[in-house]
Amino acid sequence: MANGAYRWWGACLLGLAALVVAVPGCGGGGKPKVMITGNVTYKGKPLSGGMLQFAGTSGRAPSSAIIQKDGTFTMTDVDLGEAKASILPTPQSSGRDGDKAGSAPKVAPDELPEKYRDPEKSGLKYTITAETKQLDVKID
Repeated sequence: MANGAYRWWGACLLGLAALVVAVPGCGGGGKPKVMITGNVTYKGKPLSGGMLQFAGTSGRAPSSAIIQKDGTFTMTDVDLGEAKASILPTPQSSGRDGDKAGSAPKVAPDELPEKYRDPEKSGLKYTITAETKQLDVKID
């Protein structure tokens, strides 16, 4: 019985040690991040929906934000450094219902050329710094 107790405690200590080593690697390793707001336009007109993504060079998951009907977005937890952008259509952004009469013409995300769905092909590159708070994504 005593030998079993030592094994149990040994396994617990080993598990605790593994947890202590693994936890600092979670959540981005404490690297600074910023929140960015801005507008997305295509040929000068606001994009009426979709999802904007910034893929950094760090290999982590991209940061993303829903593009609102007026073309604005707010993206939180954006990694600092070089980022390539892409724009994906979302199911809720496929229609134009809810637009006010007389509002500025808008572009639906599915009207964008296919290349903008791939950050490697989009040509949209940005340098995100600690001072980056506002970023307008202008697609021509």
